Amino acid sequence: MGKDTSINCWPVAGEYQQEFRNLFVYPNPTTGRLIIQGCKHEATKELFSHSGQLLLRTKENELDLSRFAKGIYILRCEGQVRKVVVE
Repeated sequence: MGKDTSINCWPVAGEYQQEFRNLFVYPNPTTGRLIIQGCKHEATKELFSHSGQLLLRTKENELDLSRFAKGIYILRCEGQVRKVVVE
């Protein structure tokens, strides 16, 4: 049995999380507005559901998450990921 290279995955936690320390999201948890720092303004930011579905793709550094249901989401920017909680 070998490694399955057909599946593209990206880290959410563990040792990789320690490698990226310059991406900050606040306030977290949020009820609406989310500010992103530590990611280039022109970089694409992607918001995923907990099941991995892409919900939002933008280049903005301030997001309005008030239309999203309460729950846990994943924000990805420039290979860095952060957990975002919407209350």
